[in-house]
Amino acid sequence: MAVSLAVKMFAGLIFFIIVARLLSEEQLGFVTFVFACSAFGALLSDLGLGMKILKDVSAEPERARLIVLEALYLKFLALLPAMLVLCVLFIMKDINQAYRLSAISLVVGTLIGSVGDTALFALRAANRYAAEAVTVLLCSIVYLLLTLIAGLAEGGIVGISLSFLASRMLYAAVVLLIVRSSFPSTQGTTNKRSLWIGFRRAFGWAALSNLSYINGQIDNIMIVSLVGLAENGVYQAGAKFVASAVSFSSIIVNVGIPKISALKKEDAHKLKAETGLWLQTVGVGAIFASLFFLFGPVITKYLVGAKYESVNSLWTGFAVLTFARFVSCALLISLLGRGLVYRNFVAELATTAFALPLLALSLPIFGIYAAPWVMSFASFVTCIVLITYRIVLARAPSGL
Repeated sequence: MAVSLAVKMFAGLIFFIIVARLLSEEQLGFVTFVFACSAFGALLSDLGLGMKILKDVSAEPERARLIVLEALYLKFLALLPAMLVLCVLFIMKDINQAYRLSAISLVVGTLIGSVGDTALFALRAANRYAAEAVTVLLCSIVYLLLTLIAGLAEGGIVGISLSFLASRMLYAAVVLLIVRSSFPSTQGTTNKRSLWIGFRRAFGWAALSNLSYINGQIDNIMIVSLVGLAENGVYQAGAKFVASAVSFSSIIVNVGIPKISALKKEDAHKLKAETGLWLQTVGVGAIFASLFFLFGPVITKYLVGAKYESVNSLWTGFAVLTFARFVSCALLISLLGRGLVYRNFVAELATTAFALPLLALSLPIFGIYAAPWVMSFASFVTCIVLITYRIVLARAPSGL
């Protein structure tokens, strides 16, 4: 699991570096904006089912096949309307034909690829970590090769987008074939009633996942709306590295939630497990924050290129933001491991309520330089709310 997540993170980062060097600042700003919108659509169609698979299969291994079937059926049911809405929105948007075709390709590719992402959780639930890692590695290699071919052929923004679509379709097909062979057909079949129950249980995970994603991308969306695509391209030249670093916290979370869920009794052993995971997460966050603070300009010069040199003044803010995101992620583990989804939802809601007006006020005045600091403060708001809930949980577990 850790290997596949790391491979996906590195592949996404290499893809971003290739795109940043091949496209203009405005085109990069547009591509990252489309990715933000399409990834939000993917989360809407996911209904939080990936994390639900991990938690439910750990708690009820005898129902593993049914849990996975319900998740994938719900994924397909929610996928088409999300794809339709996003494609129509970009078709109606006042952009040139190349941007429009690029947007549709990126949207469809992201949503189809999200089917494979959800199915990967089923492979983890089946303990097929080797199959997961090999599949992700090979598909990532194809993904990057197609991107390089499109770039060398001077396909521009359209060629890169079409290569992304082809690679994500291949990825989803391969993962689904492997998942199909991973679960025996001896556990029965699903039905409409179990699908409805699964949908209701998934709603809390969906609300948290989507609000968390909005909090992670609200700076991207607000910069495009208030400052412009070119400035967003410069901002994303640094923000993408922050997002890639924070992806490492997903590895710890995906390990930690099943581990905490499996410990039914509230005792010193469970507290020790939580503390260890918390220290790991915060420690990794401190390492990444230090790297961005010390070597941010080096990243700009050698990875994304001199045309993004103005991002150098943002690296201190990005370092603080990285550390804040890791701390809030560490605090999430104990609550999500107990299934207390809505407590985390409240924390994310408070973050949105804090970040949105501050970005709206500060971006027109200070430009993109305000964004990492506003997002850092918003993440610390999440931490305060989660710490409060954790204190209450420690004092009266049954009261939550």
